[in-house]
Amino acid sequence: MLRVGCSKVDITPDFPAFLRGYASRKGLSDGIEDRLSAGVMVLDQDGTRILLLTVDSIGIGIRYCERIYKAIGERFGYGEDRIYLASSHTHFAPGFSGYCVIFPDGELPVGKYPPDDRYYDLFIVRLLSGIAEAEKNLEDTEIEETEIPVPAVPFNRRTIKRSDGMVEMSWLYPDNPDDFEFQKVDPMMTVWRFKTHGVNKAILARFGCHPVTGGFDEYAISADYPGHFQTIVQREFGCPGFFLQGTAGDVVPMQRNGESRRDIAEILVRSIRLAERSFRKIESFKLAAKVVQVPAMLSTTCPREEVETHLAKVFEDNSGDGFDVEKCIKGVYEYENAVAYPQDNTELPLRLMRLGDKVLVGMPFEVLTEIGLRLRKACPNAILTTITGGYEGYLPLAVDYPHGGYETTLGPYFQQGTGDRFLLAAIDAVKAFDKES
Repeated sequence: MLRVGCSKVDITPDFPAFLRGYASRKGLSDGIEDRLSAGVMVLDQDGTRILLLTVDSIGIGIRYCERIYKAIGERFGYGEDRIYLASSHTHFAPGFSGYCVIFPDGELPVGKYPPDDRYYDLFIVRLLSGIAEAEKNLEDTEIEETEIPVPAVPFNRRTIKRSDGMVEMSWLYPDNPDDFEFQKVDPMMTVWRFKTHGVNKAILARFGCHPVTGGFDEYAISADYPGHFQTIVQREFGCPGFFLQGTAGDVVPMQRNGESRRDIAEILVRSIRLAERSFRKIESFKLAAKVVQVPAMLSTTCPREEVETHLAKVFEDNSGDGFDVEKCIKGVYEYENAVAYPQDNTELPLRLMRLGDKVLVGMPFEVLTEIGLRLRKACPNAILTTITGGYEGYLPLAVDYPHGGYETTLGPYFQQGTGDRFLLAAIDAVKAFDKES
């Protein structure tokens, strides 16, 4: 029998913090539009216990994920292969790692800033308390699944110009749509509903669309539409809501300003209500989790023994009339990669978790849509979640590079071919996982 325990904890800082997601920011947060949370689901079956964590964050880098796994393991005994840690990718929340301010004339001078240890300490204390609470309310639970198309919300921002076949980034839906060929999105929302004694205990949904809906203040803390989704689930279904981000690396909302974050959340929740008759109870499944390491090589590097000198030169060369935002971002990425990775060759985690009839496949990137669609075609039971177990840049396929666009030029931390390698590794891993479990 499956047992499930769950909790939600508030991880909103009670002090100004640097929000992550936009390189143009040059000051600390100035308020709170809506609060941030971390969700905890403990799943237990026949001696197998897995922790599913959902966090309102732009993403948590691999090194910080490792710190979190260690803290959880020391207190609760979970191995890191039993922790599925996923971020919503809101662009209006603080992070833990150090950061750089690259735009001049702001509250904070241009330069490098240290890790936000104060926010990490707040986060880990509250997360551990949430895990303790979830373990205390483990109950026999039934699980139901459905998939719901929600096509009206997203579009693929990598719009291809009909004139030359190159990508022109459409951060907003273009005014001249007939000039472009629109690439694919994944419109499906996968939903799991957990019930105890016939009463809703939790609702978990996975949907792929960038949380960049803007709100009213770029410097105000917000969980964006995934946070509103969770709040509205609690209101409408009387149970906690949990959100997993899908293949949103190249997908943004059709509408992204003003009330859009609330509108999107309402659409998602109302779609669940309207799809009530489509839920199907999963009579039996074997709870399991696994981590596979995939080789990768950095694409942009700087000499590690001269990393601080390199960063200082980036700021020096891109100051005053010589300021070039793309060169500055590239130089900062080079610096951050040299600090984060002791060598160019490394391995990155691919995480698997069986949940009902589906296998969650977690990649530590902003994954482009086509990767998820190809994985699903090869393994129909696979559901890809992005920014899971790490946050290591964008993940395009090799065929995306000739068309250009932000996700293939500035976005990837790793060499061309990494996306193809992760896709093949995921297909092989899911097929082997199915045989094992």
